[in-house]
Amino acid sequence: MFGKMQDWMKMMQRMSVLMKDEDFKKLMEHPKFQELIKDPSFMELAKSGELSRLNGNPKLADLQKDPELSALLSKVIAKLNLEKFRQG
Repeated sequence: MFGKMQDWMKMMQRMSVLMKDEDFKKLMEHPKFQELIKDPSFMELAKSGELSRLNGNPKLADLQKDPELSALLSKVIAKLNLEKFRQG
């Protein structure tokens, strides 16, 4: 029970850090990304946490073809991985 609570707390801490990040804000405000997150099937997949299925999503793959979005995604993912590493 406490393990799930700790996981939730870590996720909330990461989200707090991301919400202040300029690259994350740019990503979230980008019109193409806005369209993607309006898709209920994509959001359900994102919430599942199944990264292998998420990485194989054709709509996400299309976004990664856009140089601006690809750069923003890479920056945000790198920051998420670094934050995850710091929190252990």
